[in-house]
Amino acid sequence: MNTAGIDVAHKTLALAISTAEKLGKVREFANTPSGHAALIKALHGAQVERVCLEATGSYHLDLALALDAAGVPLMVLNPKAAKRFAEALLTRNKTDAVDAGVLAQFAQRMPFEPWQRPAPEALELRACARRLEALVADRTRAKNQLHALLQSTTTPAVVLEDVRLSIRQYADQIEALRDWAAGR
Repeated sequence: MNTAGIDVAHKTLALAISTAEKLGKVREFANTPSGHAALIKALHGAQVERVCLEATGSYHLDLALALDAAGVPLMVLNPKAAKRFAEALLTRNKTDAVDAGVLAQFAQRMPFEPWQRPAPEALELRACARRLEALVADRTRAKNQLHALLQSTTTPAVVLEDVRLSIRQYADQIEALRDWAAGR
């Protein structure tokens, strides 16, 4: 059985294809729609039956959706499981190529748990929740900054007003996104 491991990074994808006999040379693709298409073509050409990639925040999602749309059997692995599997293999190096090879071996040796494509609504809510989390953190940072600026008598009023404006803008954005999410 031919399997593949894909190490996902912000800009690149490292693909390792494993056959029953050996692990092939790692190839690199761009983490873009055209790179995804080229990677899928390489998977079909190598008659890969299983693909394993590690969940990497938001960087893996578009690739996972493209693989799913192309009918490629896919397993998205928890990063902790990938790390533990690499430790069990006594892998000492941590490079994209090594990680892709470890993921290909995982797909070869471990029970296959197919990835389930989330509903479009779930993907929208996930993106909204992540943005809300970032906005709340930014608002908290601005409030802390305002508190610190108020401790000095030398802070110009224009600076204080600018920070207050930022806090109000964050609050408005947070409210708008929460309303949008509640409507879903």
